[in-house]
Amino acid sequence: MRDTELRYLEGSVALKERMRAISRREPNACQVAFASSCLLHGRMFWESAERASLETSPLLFYYGAAAFAKALVITYAAKQPQDLKQAHGLSCSAPNGDLIADYRMRAGAKGLFQEFNDVAASLNRIAYIDDGGERVHALPAAASDQLVDFDVSLDDCLSRTVGIEKSYKLCTGKEQNLLYLYPMQGYGHFGETFSIQVGVEGPVHTAEGLAAALASVRGRAPFLGRWRILEASTSYGTSTLTFVNLETPVDELGELTANDHGFVLRTGGGGEPFDAFDGMPPLTGGWTSSGVSVAYAEPIAGKSVSEYSVTLACLLGLSSIVRYRPDIWTACVHRRRIGNHPVDDSLLPVIEAFLEAVKGSFPQFTAKALFAGEAP
Repeated sequence: MRDTELRYLEGSVALKERMRAISRREPNACQVAFASSCLLHGRMFWESAERASLETSPLLFYYGAAAFAKALVITYAAKQPQDLKQAHGLSCSAPNGDLIADYRMRAGAKGLFQEFNDVAASLNRIAYIDDGGERVHALPAAASDQLVDFDVSLDDCLSRTVGIEKSYKLCTGKEQNLLYLYPMQGYGHFGETFSIQVGVEGPVHTAEGLAAALASVRGRAPFLGRWRILEASTSYGTSTLTFVNLETPVDELGELTANDHGFVLRTGGGGEPFDAFDGMPPLTGGWTSSGVSVAYAEPIAGKSVSEYSVTLACLLGLSSIVRYRPDIWTACVHRRRIGNHPVDDSLLPVIEAFLEAVKGSFPQFTAKALFAGEAP
């Protein structure tokens, strides 16, 4: 948790300066006091959640996230406190069978989710490195008026949360709806200016194996269909595919030559690079350290949703189970039958990993966004 920065921003003088810089307006005393109180309450809810047991911590984490979200909405949308919607913006319900994985969050009347999403979506960006250090580039996610069909389960949200892929696969037997990437800018051998590395399981020693790996990666992240494969290397049973911002030729595999580790683009196989950000979809990880937790998340109802909006929806769903279905949640946490409900604990390690990840990511985003400068 970015405790130092959040504590600093709780001060009215410091926060007023940041609000003015971001909104380019002079905030009034009510706006500053409300945003400052939200940051204070968010931090205190967060600290309480970290001390609390799993039986109640999801509820405290949601209240903390909601408070942080309100501070960002007041700052970036320059709203008055009384104009904030007094609703979650999502309705929560359990399907037949009451499985925790299937618990759903659906877009409803406009509320905090929509107001926060419009801020988070506008701030979405990619973080990458070049010869000069860390860089960022704006890649806005879907605005709330595009999310009227937003309808997700807890499993949908967890499958799009970065950093919990091992727990998710172990407990569900499925891959996440994420493709992890490592982006880097820098001039290469063939005129390309940007590269994206993707890890895949298994070796790519044959042309058939490489073709299958390419099809799999591009099926999960279609925007890479335009990017040319530069190199495929295998080490210790896993492989790394390196794509560059050069148009994919018709005979793509024919441009490659085999080596001891895999395949590499032949000398002279370049061309004019295209703008790496042209057609690049919203990616995760833009508010963490460069090259860490960058991933392409499968769209929801055809729209790319901010990772922080997905987090807020997931926390709301978990908090609703804690509040309204404590029997199901207690049976999960204690891994024992309560009443007539069977034990539904298959996602418990994933939920614990999710909450551990959220401990740092949401406060970090809040603090960094308030120090970022100006609204987009």
